[in-house]
Amino acid sequence: MLNRMNKAGMDVALATLFAHPTLCDLAAAVTATAHDAPLTLPVADRTQPLPLSFAQQRLWFLTQLDPAASQAY
Repeated sequence: MLNRMNKAGMDVALATLFAHPTLCDLAAAVTATAHDAPLTLPVADRTQPLPLSFAQQRLWFLTQLDPAASQAY
């Protein structure tokens, strides 16, 4: 849980997690120490093709298996 919180941009120490054993207490502690900096998303490198999502990979694979199955009615 601590790893996910840190990946989400929350700087939470392990001691804070143990000092606040309930979710309500932990949420209050994290909110009290939260920074008001806006969350920024990293810009994707557009010089190369973007990777496919899992759904797009699945559709591509199914099209390779049976090209006629992807034709519209």
